[in-house]
Amino acid sequence: MTEEKAKNNYEISFLLPQEESLSEIINIISKYKGEISKEQNSLKKIALAYKIKKYNEAYFGFFEFSSVPESLEGISKELTLNKEIIRFLISSPCLKQEASSPSERKPKTEKTFKNDSVNEEDNSSESKSKTSPTSLSNEALEKKLEEILS
Repeated sequence: MTEEKAKNNYEISFLLPQEESLSEIINIISKYKGEISKEQNSLKKIALAYKIKKYNEAYFGFFEFSSVPESLEGISKELTLNKEIIRFLISSPCLKQEASSPSERKPKTEKTFKNDSVNEEDNSSESKSKTSPTSLSNEALEKKLEEILS
């Protein structure tokens, strides 16, 4: 009985000293029966903020792959020991939460904008009403103070 284990999706980001080192990462993932799903073939040469393993520049790249969770430890160990890889990071991509139907999201957004505009109108009318009490005479103000203090 051979049961296939569920594969999870992962993303790997890496720094390489040379473009040819990309094949090393692909070979290691394939060795552990990982499947590359979205490969970014374009490596970008970047200047590093500080020296890493005596390198000032490196090629940055990333791609998504799927693999069984148990093989991640082996992949990480081999990538760490490989001198052709300056640095790497394996992470789980964020799961996008989708609404049950797209029409549900639009009214909420519209309500928010409508409420904001209504609130702005309310705020402007409140600010006008707040400015009107300042036109009271000194006698009226003194009466109000006496009422409040007593």
